[in-house]
Amino acid sequence: MSLICLNKLGWNVDKVAFEKEVRDICSDPLIRIKNPNWLTLVFNAESSMKFPNVNRIGAVGYIQITKSTAKDLQTTVDYLKTLSPIEYLYYVRKYLRMRVKQYGAPDSAYELYALVHYPVAFKKAENYVLYRKGSDAYAGNSTLDYNADGAVTVKEMNQFFDKRLPLLYDKELLFTPEDSSRIYLANIELKYILAGLFFGLAMLVGIVYYFKKNQITKYLKNHVLFRKKEKGLPI
Repeated sequence: MSLICLNKLGWNVDKVAFEKEVRDICSDPLIRIKNPNWLTLVFNAESSMKFPNVNRIGAVGYIQITKSTAKDLQTTVDYLKTLSPIEYLYYVRKYLRMRVKQYGAPDSAYELYALVHYPVAFKKAENYVLYRKGSDAYAGNSTLDYNADGAVTVKEMNQFFDKRLPLLYDKELLFTPEDSSRIYLANIELKYILAGLFFGLAMLVGIVYYFKKNQITKYLKNHVLFRKKEKGLPI
């Protein structure tokens, strides 16, 4: 089964090789991500699956590596910009190994997103403040301040993640291992597509029936009027 959001990768990205590397990262014993879809959902939340996707404060790539984080990874943001999407995944692996060693492995997609977006928020309560107005982090993510109080909390970070989920995505999957029985087309689960097609077909049949019924009624009414006129009966 292809991972969620891979269809959003650029036309020049080898999606098969990309998926293989993502799965390999998640199964890395030093990382231990239970569901590789969590990682592609995080990529989508942070970068819309675009590369290098440099943001306002210069963060680069699928997990938006900043200048200071790049230094921790013994590289630079300028170098990261020169990489191919699959080469960049080497630094995703390196980053996740570092964070999991510091904070532990994530038990949900939300926890994985915290490790990527703002690691000190990992496993913190919803009211925990990540950053405030005036900081570089806030400047780069001010749209997450949904209540406009000058601070971004874990709750708001999770709200942002929810908003970036594909249409009709089952949130239960954000807490469970990969389910190979769930099939997606254009990031919408197949069962919803089939339900939509069935509903659309039912609507079409209903509309056709309605018009045909009206035509038949109109024909019968006109026929009765004609026969009455022919026989000189009152209409």
